[in-house]
Amino acid sequence: MHRRICSSQKILLSVQPFPGAGVSVERRLTGATGLRHQPPALQLIDTQIANTAKARRFETDLPALHNDFQLLESSTVTQLIKLLQKFAAVDKDSLARQNQLVDQTEQAIATININQDQDAFVNLYSAQKLQSWQVPRDLTFEECPTWHETVGWLAKEGWRRKSG
Repeated sequence: MHRRICSSQKILLSVQPFPGAGVSVERRLTGATGLRHQPPALQLIDTQIANTAKARRFETDLPALHNDFQLLESSTVTQLIKLLQKFAAVDKDSLARQNQLVDQTEQAIATININQDQDAFVNLYSAQKLQSWQVPRDLTFEECPTWHETVGWLAKEGWRRKSG
């Protein structure tokens, strides 16, 4: 911020760099302070100050601000790229492990031989485990003393159900 004191009126004027600084400073000098009739020398000096502020604003400050924004944007994008590269590397590792598992599964599936598996099952279980196995005996009726079921009673009840 630049401050200037007009020597003839002893009024404190401030010139701040902003868009359209020359026009605003002229208005501030003539309209806001009531100095409508300034001597030409003061008008020239004030115009020069406004032009200097405008030049500083548009030739120094704004390009520096744009450069700073570009640096900020480039560093942000660089960090984003590094993160995306890390994510891609993790995905590649995960995908590589999954591809290995899929390859192992395909190899295991390719080795399946149904006839050989059935022969091995029959040979293993029929020779070793089922050697002492026999067909069970026929079922017979056993009398129950609690319910008074006998062979004769069963024959009568069975006869009633069939005929009834």
